[in-house]
Parts: sequence; structure tokens; C-alpha cells
Amino acid sequence: MPVCGGALCVYQQCKQVVDLWGGVADARDGTAWAADTLTLMFSCNKGLMLVLIARLGQDGCLSFDTKVAEVGRNSLLR
Repeated sequence: MPVCGGALCVYQQCKQVVDLWGGVADARDGTAWAADTLTLMFSCNKGLMLVLIARLGQDGCLSFDTKVAEVGRNSLLR
């Protein structure tokens, strides 16, 4: 019997192209993973942010020489 589960949903050009889930959502009682099972994500944003920043730099929307203070929240309020 599986003791873990997971889900993956992928969008391409605003269209859902993958929607997979399976396994066990709660190993204590064997509840199956469902399409609407809620979960927590820890430390997942770091990798996504690195990809986003790299793409913004590649597209010329962000300079890697720009200091964080120049684009921080306080500079946006000016």
C-alpha cells in the first residue's frame, strides 16, 4: 500500500495540458489523493523565482547588475 501521494498540474499558454494525481493523501487513515486535495509547499518558490529572474534577464526586462534596493518596495512607492 502506498504511503505517500502527490499531484502535478501543468499549464502551457494558459491551457491546462497535464493534470495528474495519485497515491495516499493521509497515511494515517489511507485517504486517497483527489483532484482537490490541499497540500503545503515548502521551499518550492526559490527555484521558481530563479527561473523567473533568469527569464526576465534573458528577455531584457531585468538587469543582473541592478541592485535589489533599486527595485525594492520602497523604490516602487516613489
